[in-house]
Amino acid sequence: MARRRRDRERELERRLQEHELLRQRGYTFRAGDGGGVVVERWDSFVGIWSHVDGHFEWTPGGHQEPTDRTRSVVDAVRHTLVIIAKA
Repeated sequence: MARRRRDRERELERRLQEHELLRQRGYTFRAGDGGGVVVERWDSFVGIWSHVDGHFEWTPGGHQEPTDRTRSVVDAVRHTLVIIAKA
């Protein structure tokens, strides 16, 4: 189970890193020390994506609990592009 979670998070990290628009806006993505995909902008923490029970959960910086949930890698990338990186 943990292996599948890590594999899905790596896939999300790779897909997010592929987006030129996100790079141009200063976003970077890396594996978190305790799992998940850490999202930073201009070296400041934005939030973290975690794969939990077959879904991706988004926890923004300053929050203790996830605020959004998606069903797939594609949906998590779309959510990042449309909602998180809307500026």
